[in-house]
Amino acid sequence: MVHRDAFAGENPQWSTNLEFLRSLQKPRAIRVTARRFDPSSAISPTEKIVHFVRHGQGYHNLAAAQPGVACHCATGDSAKLCPYLDPALTDARLTEAGEEEARAAKVQVGDRPIQLVVVSPLTRTLQTASLAFLPQAPTPFLAHEAIREHLGVHVVNKRSRLSLLATQFPHVDFSLLTSPDADDGFSASVRESRQEMADRAYPIFECLKERAETEIAVVSHASLLLTIFNSVMDVEEEALRSIFRTAEVRSVVVNFS
Repeated sequence: MVHRDAFAGENPQWSTNLEFLRSLQKPRAIRVTARRFDPSSAISPTEKIVHFVRHGQGYHNLAAAQPGVACHCATGDSAKLCPYLDPALTDARLTEAGEEEARAAKVQVGDRPIQLVVVSPLTRTLQTASLAFLPQAPTPFLAHEAIREHLGVHVVNKRSRLSLLATQFPHVDFSLLTSPDADDGFSASVRESRQEMADRAYPIFECLKERAETEIAVVSHASLLLTIFNSVMDVEEEALRSIFRTAEVRSVVVNFS
């Protein structure tokens, strides 16, 4: 089992590794900055309102909260069981509490006119996006591989077959998925580095920049969102760069320059 850097995503060190994540920023074709959304402030033609949402509580989150259970995969310490390796939690779904959190996420967004929902193609994010935003039909839903969770090793982040997902979520456009029925991006033995994750996430902003929609919801995962807010976007406000709680919504103005 190989981890390409020492910062394990699912552990209490989240709050203490922001400096490391910030160090991964590098010049890119499009400079992406973000500030907290203020409804009273004007939005320029190069800006869009993006509501970033973490999925609700999943069964893997519930398992990780149990006594004597923790992820130490990055250090090779097997003294505690890693819940993210449990085959029964492959592509983990939401708990009942997580479903309620997802419905409550819509309350956080309020009556904002969401024009597009971009969602990770993992089941828990698809459930969250559907519970939070599907009542706003005919808002289009677009699945995008760039915003899925940390790739490799942890089977909770392994995607289900497209044929199954398309049946469960017929309102979602899965046309951008590169490997419909085989999760080619997932390795059982190698986990992507934080730099690789940041590089993988960056294209979502190229996608959003080219879209006509100006108010968008992006439904993703804790580790991926932490990477986006620290390693991809230039974000000055420290509170915006912290870890997302389950089903938390952070509404920002994204500038593409």
